[in-house]
Parts: sequence; C-alpha cells; structure tokens
Amino acid sequence: MARPNKGETEKRSIMLRLRLTAAEKKSLQAVADNAGLSISDFVRGKALSAQPLHRKATPERAALIKGLAGLGKIGSNINQIARVMNRLQNDAAPLPQQIIDDALTQIESLSQHLIKILSHGD
Repeated sequence: MARPNKGETEKRSIMLRLRLTAAEKKSLQAVADNAGLSISDFVRGKALSAQPLHRKATPERAALIKGLAGLGKIGSNINQIARVMNRLQNDAAPLPQQIIDDALTQIESLSQHLIKILSHGD
C-alpha cells in the first residue's frame, strides 16, 4: 500500500541554509544523534518547538528490523524450495516435509520474537 500524498500545506519545499564551522556541525550532529533525530528534525524542533514526525532507529533497533526482514526472505526462499520439490516429486530422495515444516516454524518463531521486541520499543 502506497503512502498517501501530502497536502500542499504539509509538503516541506522550502530549504533554509545555515553556515556552520566543521566543529559546530560535528557538535550539532552529535546532539541530534543523541536525541535520536536527524539534524533537520532536531533544528526544526528547537526552532519551532515542534515534535518530530519520527525518531531515527537506534542501531540496535535498526539491526532487529534488518534481521526481521532477513528472516522473511529466508522463509520465502524455503517456501519456494518446498513448492518446487512438491511439484517435481521425482524419484530422487525427496527432502522430508517435516524438515521444511520445522524450518518454517522456527523462522516464524524468530520473526514473532523480533516483532515482540520491536513492539516494546527496545
């Protein structure tokens, strides 16, 4: 499902330029990172007392999200392998269905565990 289009009043089309020294930019980046925000969201929030739309994911949360996506891809691959094997049904020794089912069950279990961790905001 595609993200809904923003109305004209919600689009951020104006760019404000700011000159900083390298040390100032480094300091601003560190403060924004510490707040879990991009520099733009941090400055906008401070200047306008606005709440950011979203926080950047912490490295740990980003790793969990990436792991969950990886598990989804692995599960999809196992499903594709199972479909092909079921379709072929040749004389070669087929992979027992129990092995495929166990692999899919474990992937589902890991996925649910990651979703639980992510839903708690950790």
